[in-house]
Amino acid sequence: MGTPIGETPKPAEKFKFKTRIESISIPIMFKYHFGFSYDFFFSGGSSLDYLLNIKNIDDGSESDLDFNNNFRKASYNLVLGFGYGFKMNNNDYISLEIRENFRITDMDNGSNPNFDDTKSNSLNLIFNYSFNI
Repeated sequence: MGTPIGETPKPAEKFKFKTRIESISIPIMFKYHFGFSYDFFFSGGSSLDYLLNIKNIDDGSESDLDFNNNFRKASYNLVLGFGYGFKMNNNDYISLEIRENFRITDMDNGSNPNFDDTKSNSLNLIFNYSFNI
């Protein structure tokens, strides 16, 4: 049924839908230091992600829909980052990095056309504190 002629259509209700992806990531990264005192660095590499669970949240409550069988368990990412680090003393080192993860492989396994070409990415802000023992 539509809106009768001459009447203004009523606005549809707003519906909030979120998907939470729980996975384990195993990165293989390289770091290149540059600058006068080698304080700045680029990082890059790849990572292997293993999907643990996908949960859907509809209007704030967890949905009972299960989409886990529609996605691959393993996928690959390209990882790029840029950061700054400095030594506090002879044993301690602090760094701050911004890192982007780009999923290379599609997440979907081809079983549901609604999820074709599904990919994800994440932007991470990383604070690192290292020390020698």
